[in-house]
Amino acid sequence: MANTDFKSMQTEDKTAWVKETLKAVRDANFFGKFTGTGSENIIQEVRELSANNKGATTAQIALVQDLVGTGVTGDATLLGNEEPMDSSWISIGYDQLRNATKNVGKLNNQKSVIQFREQAKDKLSHWLKNIIEDLTVLTLTGVTYDKNIDGSTRTILAGQSNLTTLDYASDVSASTSGRHFNWTGTSLVAGDTTTVTAAYVPTYKMLLQLKATAMVRGLRPLMVGGKPIYVFLMEPRSFALLKADPDFRTNFTQGAPRDLNSKIFTGMDGMTTDGIVIHCHNKVYNTTGLASASKWGAGGLVDGCANLLLGAQACAMVNIHSQFDWNEEWIDYENSGGISVGAMFGFRKLKFKSLRDGATVQDFGVMRVNTAI
Repeated sequence: MANTDFKSMQTEDKTAWVKETLKAVRDANFFGKFTGTGSENIIQEVRELSANNKGATTAQIALVQDLVGTGVTGDATLLGNEEPMDSSWISIGYDQLRNATKNVGKLNNQKSVIQFREQAKDKLSHWLKNIIEDLTVLTLTGVTYDKNIDGSTRTILAGQSNLTTLDYASDVSASTSGRHFNWTGTSLVAGDTTTVTAAYVPTYKMLLQLKATAMVRGLRPLMVGGKPIYVFLMEPRSFALLKADPDFRTNFTQGAPRDLNSKIFTGMDGMTTDGIVIHCHNKVYNTTGLASASKWGAGGLVDGCANLLLGAQACAMVNIHSQFDWNEEWIDYENSGGISVGAMFGFRKLKFKSLRDGATVQDFGVMRVNTAI
């Protein structure tokens, strides 16, 4: 019986591991189901840039505005009075991000019951999935990449890079005025984390006002089965407070079958109400990792979160390669082995001129609403 020799793994075997890792990342990535190349996706993936398209540093996405003029009536002259079409452009950059792990050596690997290669594949794919999710949420929320999802400062290991050095990190922008709100418990007001109180808990009325505001402000919904849909991403503790609202429970218990499989009883996310699909996920920016006096509200004492209402083209992602780079190599006279994973990609929240907001530049497909938790 032949023994498996790590150092002589065939190219086909490495390729298989790359594909497995890529599949693991895509399947586990929460935003994978919302990502696609068309403009009808929450995350619009741009693939025009490729490894063969060398020299291109950014991708471009444009929005051509609807016509707003009145035209001419009767026999009035139209020639020379045509209405010009207006467009907004935004560029999306990209950079390379890599990580690796290395074993001590053959002897250590032999004596350990933990299989280095298996663990490396699992942990590196999990790392990449987490990084992609973090960058997506931070970009949509308008929080710099040196922060964790819980608001704490991201740990940087010796010799590794701060994510703020990514080429597109400087494109992260705060939520725009027409897309940033606080929910006071009774109404939507301008977004301001310093005014949040413990009473700012989500309710069913919040969902109704959010959808109405999104429609009035021109936040383009997703079309699912021919019906317009928004996705509302909620932090778990915020979602728990929403489910405790009597109006919310009444809405679901009266409209849902009275059995244990009803989502209101099982606690599953993905609930749909009034054209909004609610998803509960840990990757929603919040303040629980911040010290007292550094949170939200007067004195920085209130824990809060930035829930996100998402429509079409909320964010763009440049993806250079169809699959990630996976490399294995041996050093020290082939005694110790290392495995790395890397990818070239970039994110940017899409912002275009909004004629419904006084022709100001606004976030195009996302609204942020701050609540207490």
